[in-house]
Amino acid sequence: MKGVNRDMLKCRSWLSLINGDIEGAQETLKELALEDANSVDSYFAAGVLMRVRGDHARAVHVHNSILEWENLDRGLARLVALELMEDYYAAGDFKCVEDNYHRAEHTERAAWLRASAVENQARYEEAAKLWEKMGGHGADAARCWLKLALGNRGENEADMVKFARKALKADENCTEARFELARHYLGRKKKQKAVDEASEIVRRDLVKSYEDMGKLEAFYYEAGEVDALHKLVFSRIAAKSSNQWIYVYAAGHFLKKENRDKSIEILDYYMKNHGYDTAVVRTYAEIIEEPVLLDVFSHDLYRCRECGERFNEDHELCPGCGGRDTLRKL
Repeated sequence: MKGVNRDMLKCRSWLSLINGDIEGAQETLKELALEDANSVDSYFAAGVLMRVRGDHARAVHVHNSILEWENLDRGLARLVALELMEDYYAAGDFKCVEDNYHRAEHTERAAWLRASAVENQARYEEAAKLWEKMGGHGADAARCWLKLALGNRGENEADMVKFARKALKADENCTEARFELARHYLGRKKKQKAVDEASEIVRRDLVKSYEDMGKLEAFYYEAGEVDALHKLVFSRIAAKSSNQWIYVYAAGHFLKKENRDKSIEILDYYMKNHGYDTAVVRTYAEIIEEPVLLDVFSHDLYRCRECGERFNEDHELCPGCGGRDTLRKL
């Protein structure tokens, strides 16, 4: 009877999960654990559900208690230790995430949690090296090197350059690192080097906002090479670049020259080849002064330059990815 009752309780817990009743599933798993003190899977699942519900302290207690059981299978112990790391990470206890890394026996997910925990403690150089060691996390490593570069901006430009180059070595498409190097070279009157770095941002389609195009124009203007920027932008359009900001910039360029038809032609070209991007359609609506479209865009729209999610309101922290000050008005 005991075995039958245990199976029925397991079925009830899974049915609760299927129906989205996390609280009911948790209660059933508690009952199952009382029915069979050696039912590790029930304790394990109960701990995970506690974390999902935000009860991090109890989740930690449950998973820690499993690891204290005698004769626990090594593979299961590694899995439980990984869940314990997840518990601590969800609770924001990044030091404990690190402390339990060895118990998860260096699994890939454990390595991710450790690197992220180290980064969340602002130990950026250590975190960058951990990301690089894992492989396949160049953008994560570049983000850490970039934070070190920005931290040295204006105070120790030599270190700023060193870390910006490390960011580009980790991820050659790190836009912000190229901007920092261009700024550095321009400030030291090394105009050609500044232009070279700025040009790579356009050539690699790394522009993430209209503000980026404005910064690029400022670099080229100060270097006396604005015409070179225009030629580069037009060459990218001719190559059917899919970067919408290049087209928006080009349309604005011709609009300043009072060549409305050319502006419309460029935006039409983008929409025909790449679809209806919000920034392109909004610029198009403003140029042709289409009232229905203008009404659609009467409210400010924002897009995160990191994850690409769009929002109707500005946020200091992106609701999508958690990035700080990454939302830009479209």
